[in-house]
Amino acid sequence: MQLLYKINNSLIEKSLVKPYQYVLIAVSGGQDSICILNLLSQLKIKWRWKLGIVHCDHQWSSTSKNQAEHVAKIASSMEINYYQAVAIQYLRHEASAREWRYQIIQRIALEHNYNVIVTAHNASDRIETLLYNIIRGSGLHGIQSMSWKRKITNQLAISISGLTRRKNISYIKTKKYYFCTFYFSLSLIRPLLNITGTELYCFARECNLPIWIDLTNKNLKIRRNRIRHQLLPYLRKFFNPKIDQALAKWVEIVNAENIYIEKLSQFLFFQVIAKQEIYLNQSPYIHGEILRSLPIALQRRIFKHFLDFHTNQNLNFYHIEQLRLWSHRNLIKKQNIRHITYHNKSYFKKVYIHKILLPGQFQLSMIGPFIFCFKHK
Repeated sequence: MQLLYKINNSLIEKSLVKPYQYVLIAVSGGQDSICILNLLSQLKIKWRWKLGIVHCDHQWSSTSKNQAEHVAKIASSMEINYYQAVAIQYLRHEASAREWRYQIIQRIALEHNYNVIVTAHNASDRIETLLYNIIRGSGLHGIQSMSWKRKITNQLAISISGLTRRKNISYIKTKKYYFCTFYFSLSLIRPLLNITGTELYCFARECNLPIWIDLTNKNLKIRRNRIRHQLLPYLRKFFNPKIDQALAKWVEIVNAENIYIEKLSQFLFFQVIAKQEIYLNQSPYIHGEILRSLPIALQRRIFKHFLDFHTNQNLNFYHIEQLRLWSHRNLIKKQNIRHITYHNKSYFKKVYIHKILLPGQFQLSMIGPFIFCFKHK
């Protein structure tokens, strides 16, 4: 009952869900997902939710089919709608598996009118993700990537064959399918972020929940498992027995500060920089003098917002910093046309940078993979 009370308070305090919503729960069959399924099903009557269960089979092991059947039986016994997705191609990397999983869950949620997607990430998962991203060299955005609630707003193109067509959506008919492209908005929530894996383990044993033991969680070839079974026990033993609580508190502090910085950078981008483009009726550009007057942390974020917004390319820190430093040098030296080649793992990207048209302003255009044209007077 204590855990149920804690979850209910989190849902209210963090404004994660509302009454009468359609809630889709991602269930793997493991301890965490079965616990959140049990807790939300107990709260279903109070909140007047319509629940659904989705299971994604990556086919990483020979027992994955049995695991899916286990989840299906649980859904049937609880009389909850059940959806299952099976990977057709082998997903070699964690990142590609995650991307496939989230895409398929979003499609199911959209087609069946769910408002909220629930995952069972807990405080322990948050700490593992923190360490994983620190090792990769992530900034504040990567460190706080596992948040309580995230809006999923994206453009989705799907082919609909034999499914109910929906109102207020334009369809393009081909010989076999109807294709539709539209924007959708969902919420992805993680109600267990203040609950540790140990608390969930005790709850599962107390309630005698039907947990599926996933052997892939013991596979030390997976980096996240090495963090869980090797790195964290080492830190607890030799550095801080309460390292989990210390890191969880630090993540909450960093998360709040990062949200503030992100909102400030977006405000500056849309209010100061983006409006200049509309006013002068020219190609997209940044006012260099304004950018240079801001703190470096805001410069980097605004530069990234600008490039992401106009090129739809996800540039990493190295690219952003090289372009930021180059722009500052050009504001002073008025250099000639330069050619810069960036090496990004398995491929090369060529960026052609020209002089800036007006003092302190950059003009950007895109040809091929990427070309940035900055013209100076």
